[in-house]
Amino acid sequence: MFSRSTTAMLVIAAAAFLVYAGTLGHGFFAWDDDLLVTENPIVQQVNAQAIAKAFTTYDPELYIPFTILTFQIEHLIVGNHPFLYHFDNVLLHVANSLLFFLILKRLLKKEYLALFGALLFAVHPLNAEAVSWIAARKDLLCGFFFLLTILQYLRYSAEQTMKKFVITLLLFLAALLSKATVIGLPLVLLLIDWFEGRRFDRCTWQEKLPFFGLSILFGIIALGGKTQNMHDLNFFETILLSVKSAVFSLRLFFFPINIASTYQQHGAIGFGDPTILFSLIFATIIAALALWLLRWSKAPLFALLFFFLLIAPTFSNFSRGGVIFYADDRYLYLPQIGLIIGLLTMIGSLRWESFRKPLAGMAAIILLACGWYAFQRSQLWGNSEAFFRHGIAADPESPLMHFNLGVVLHREHKIPEAMNEYATAIKMGPRYVKAYGNLGVALLQIGRTADAILMLKKALELDPTFEKAKTALGIAEGQ
Repeated sequence: MFSRSTTAMLVIAAAAFLVYAGTLGHGFFAWDDDLLVTENPIVQQVNAQAIAKAFTTYDPELYIPFTILTFQIEHLIVGNHPFLYHFDNVLLHVANSLLFFLILKRLLKKEYLALFGALLFAVHPLNAEAVSWIAARKDLLCGFFFLLTILQYLRYSAEQTMKKFVITLLLFLAALLSKATVIGLPLVLLLIDWFEGRRFDRCTWQEKLPFFGLSILFGIIALGGKTQNMHDLNFFETILLSVKSAVFSLRLFFFPINIASTYQQHGAIGFGDPTILFSLIFATIIAALALWLLRWSKAPLFALLFFFLLIAPTFSNFSRGGVIFYADDRYLYLPQIGLIIGLLTMIGSLRWESFRKPLAGMAAIILLACGWYAFQRSQLWGNSEAFFRHGIAADPESPLMHFNLGVVLHREHKIPEAMNEYATAIKMGPRYVKAYGNLGVALLQIGRTADAILMLKKALELDPTFEKAKTALGIAEGQ
């Protein structure tokens, strides 16, 4: 009835949808969903001016006009009802899983490997954050256009026509307008050329120039929203934390256990941190091993370089609100693709014929375990308070989790409990700007105006552009 490829794609779509179908009943999450959707004037009042603003402002840190545009369209259709927003997230992940299958088919030439790789991507628990969180739409949408760009580039490489080239370039532009973390794509395309054994000549480099031009342009735009974040760490600290982040992210992909809500850096960033020292040693060994294996296979080096090119742009985002984080699950949504391609290439080069049945059984167990864990992770995003309390239990010293729990309690008018969480966040993260601002607002609400002014001034001392604190301070000083 169906061809093998069609059947495989139906299986992939069903797996991706079933794992995340439970998110369709979730509401908006009390962590940036308000900032990007429910309290975002650009989304809530859709008109020509709002659309123009989406293309001329940050969110407040990221330049994501296409992502904002999807929220605007959804708001026009359903307002602030969360179902459609969640449904579109799931739909994008299903589409991305199918696109990855088509890419794997072209690169690996073995459909059973492509099926396993796409299913692994569809149900990997690391993707639960990106799919279950409306605010992470940017990673899904960017991934959609990125995968379309890769697939179209493979078609262009087979039949080099101007039409296919222009479509490839436009798809890359759409990916950048969704989120600029794919600025490394021109180098990824060169990496694919090398992996596929294509000859490098002047045309190979010249055809990449427009892609490099877009990358440079959007890299400059992206840096405009990250100035403060990058200034919070010096160059040496950024390099050390980048190595730790990359190694830890590799561990998360290959051994997705004890996945947490956040991964915060506690203590000084230096060689005195054993995790950083281990990461440097491990990174050196793994890089040397990939180079040594190059005489037999390009796959290990290809996987590591692909992974690094897509995760490297996230190294500008370690500092958020004065708190340092060395990893995030959603940042691995695209980098893991290179790891899967490299892993499957090595598996495909071995002779497994006599072990095919036991290996198929092992693959099924891995996929089922990943799918179940991904489903469980996705359900955490259905209750904001439970999620943040779970995060605090995993990392009691996380100011972000305490702050966000305070936001949830504040909205439920549990002011004393919220103030306690804000104060805890400040104690653990003395530069946590939003915690000072929210504590100031809470103090103002219970009539402690003098204390509120002190907190709001501290917030503005740390971030003079903090509009919420400016407004609250004006109200407090007018009383």
